[in-house]
Amino acid sequence: DTNKKMDDTSVNDACHFRLSGFVFEMGSKLCLPDEAIASACFMYHKFFSLQAVDKFDVHLVAMAALYLSGKVHENPLKLGDVVNTGYRCIHRDKEPLTVCNNYWKLKESIVQYELFLLRVIGFDMQPNLPHKYLVHFLFTLSRWVDLAEWNSSKISQFSWCLLNDTFRTAICLKYDPDVLASSILYMAIKVVKLKVPGEGSRAWWHVLCPTVSEKKLQQISLEIMDIYRSEPSPPKSPATSTVGSTATSNSVHVQSTSVILS
Repeated sequence: DTNKKMDDTSVNDACHFRLSGFVFEMGSKLCLPDEAIASACFMYHKFFSLQAVDKFDVHLVAMAALYLSGKVHENPLKLGDVVNTGYRCIHRDKEPLTVCNNYWKLKESIVQYELFLLRVIGFDMQPNLPHKYLVHFLFTLSRWVDLAEWNSSKISQFSWCLLNDTFRTAICLKYDPDVLASSILYMAIKVVKLKVPGEGSRAWWHVLCPTVSEKKLQQISLEIMDIYRSEPSPPKSPATSTVGSTATSNSVHVQSTSVILS
């Protein structure tokens, strides 16, 4: 039983990793800012921290989260654009979806999933993201380091890439945003070998994020590294759509659709 639970967890993690990548790809094609895409990933991960993955169409949850995040971040998306972009991201070798019965079913399903998603996450639509903390930390730290060395290290770009990658897993749910931003910056400084003045009680993280210890920064950095060590190959997901499937949870009926993976 223990081995089966570990296998199920591994498969689910791989599924969520891929679906977060799906959210990033869709968000990029729909020209959403990074914060809006991160919010969509946050809502997606929070939803599945509360619901079983095999009860819902994961692609519809991801599309609904992105559609909702666009509204929250004042970058509203047309539902038709979400439908068409999502379909093309999944079916790269097929013709674009035409306006047909399946098209309307998919639009209706996304709206239903959006409403259910809101209820499950307790209407927590505006998570406190680490992005603003990382920007502030980078700006402050850049004043402490030689400018030429700072620019040549490309630490800002590298840190931002790390930040986006943390939203590929549920690590974004585990830590306060300032702590996560500090850990990302700590890891980036180590990787690029940037020399930052200050040691001991005068170390940069004591100034920027006084509540966190170096031991905690190291622990979270290792968790971030695990994202890259365990980047999954595409195994079969336990949560795939089926023709005419439905999902029911807490007596709430959520219609699925045959168009996603068929």
